[in-house]
Amino acid sequence: MAKARVLSNPFGSGATPLTIRATAVSSLALQAVGKGTYETQWVDAQHWQRTLRFPDFQQTEMRNDSGPSWYERSTELMPLRLMQLVHFIVPHFPGKKSISSYAVSESAAVSDQGVPVTCYSATAPPRPDGFERLYRWCFDSSSGLLASEDYPLSLHITYGNYIPFQGKQLFTRVHISTSGIPVLDLDIQYAPLDPHALDGLAPTGSMKQASSASPASDPEEVERGTVAYRYSPPLPTGTPEGVANQPVVLQFYLGADNTLHDATLERAPTQAMGEAALQAANKFTFTPRTVNGVPVPNRFYQSVWFQSGSAAVAGNNADSSAANAGNRSTRAAGQTQQGVFQNDTPSFSFRYPGDFQLIPRGQLEADQHHLTDKPSVYGLDPHVACNTLLFRAQRLSPGQRTPQVLSMIDLSPDCIIGMVDRKMLESVASNAINSVANHWQNVRTSTPRSFQRKGRVIAEASASGVAHGSIDEALNIVVVATKIREHVVGWMIIGPDNNLEATLAACLLQVENEHESPLLPGSDDR
Repeated sequence: MAKARVLSNPFGSGATPLTIRATAVSSLALQAVGKGTYETQWVDAQHWQRTLRFPDFQQTEMRNDSGPSWYERSTELMPLRLMQLVHFIVPHFPGKKSISSYAVSESAAVSDQGVPVTCYSATAPPRPDGFERLYRWCFDSSSGLLASEDYPLSLHITYGNYIPFQGKQLFTRVHISTSGIPVLDLDIQYAPLDPHALDGLAPTGSMKQASSASPASDPEEVERGTVAYRYSPPLPTGTPEGVANQPVVLQFYLGADNTLHDATLERAPTQAMGEAALQAANKFTFTPRTVNGVPVPNRFYQSVWFQSGSAAVAGNNADSSAANAGNRSTRAAGQTQQGVFQNDTPSFSFRYPGDFQLIPRGQLEADQHHLTDKPSVYGLDPHVACNTLLFRAQRLSPGQRTPQVLSMIDLSPDCIIGMVDRKMLESVASNAINSVANHWQNVRTSTPRSFQRKGRVIAEASASGVAHGSIDEALNIVVVATKIREHVVGWMIIGPDNNLEATLAACLLQVENEHESPLLPGSDDR
């Protein structure tokens, strides 16, 4: 790495003034897509000017004898794809401090151009967002020049067409792809610069002082933000069956005002899935990241999962068997505009409002894999070994950022000791509330109550005014538990609305050949 840096760094020791011009073609991002230009005029570390021009973003930066750098840009936040452009216009290698924490292995390989290369692979230490970061640098075995780089999730960067310039070997072509899908191409030119070209350079009145020469932060410092609502788009037509249950990984960029500024493709099974995920990003909602109570910009990685088949159709939610594993499936609800979940063991069907969108099974499994909190034994938390998450769906009401989330969980017979009577059902409902409320604040919990519906005992408990540091809305919780044959099946709905019981009252339950009836009695029946 040190050898490649010496060979190809145009700003190294003894460098003479130069101009770098690049034509860039950016794709698969919400902002800074299309064709743009990059230009740097560099005299020395204290005298330089850099300009980026894209149809949807322009920026000028400069530094003079005053020391700090200055900038002016069309929007306050630089789009992510342009951060990558700035980052990879010159060879990038991690610093000694970063690389010291990596376990690096060496191997021989063949480059994209078919020439022998020596590669060094590393895995960064685990991060709390659950995304593994793999790195790989490959160098031409004969020249020692950087041939390719894999960084940070599945970005693959190739450097090519090296030319001699001012005693260095400089690449003139950079191609960046993710999962084999092109996302950024650079064609670069170099030219000598008059040492006095920037004499008298000074910031304009509209420029702002920056703390560093570049607004691009080190991607190794990316932290995961909080997503309040994740939208699952329909699976694109023609998606191969083998990748239908795989997610697309995007990098989100939020402004300090907690709005989505940009998103870029980081990993995707197909280009069509990547494009659909980017469009879905516009429907996500977020909770702010704060530092000392002050909202700050944030960027992080997030998976986007897909609805398969007609399960993606809002208001019907038909046949989502691909989103429900094993022996669990759903079927269309005809003209009732309700979704239907059909379970085999125990045998029952459950109808829910059709404007709830099913959360794909793969997303649920991934979320559970990263949960670390240990809930109460009889809580309805899906990552308890004896609990099986059967179903989860969500809906976002107009004007709200936090959705209603409806879950259904089977507490298997192995987890119930002795007779399941009314008090046991009340305990399950109460403990389920407590297992959630223990991690939150300002909770008002109701006394569990039970009632009979068509001869079936059902227990209910609720909590209101639930507050959490990462959620900017107070939430309410309603838990319902009922025995179906030897199983206890529980429903939990969480949301900012105060009419969650009315939502459950609109749900219908049919056990085997029994008559279908509301899950909860309506307000007139209480």
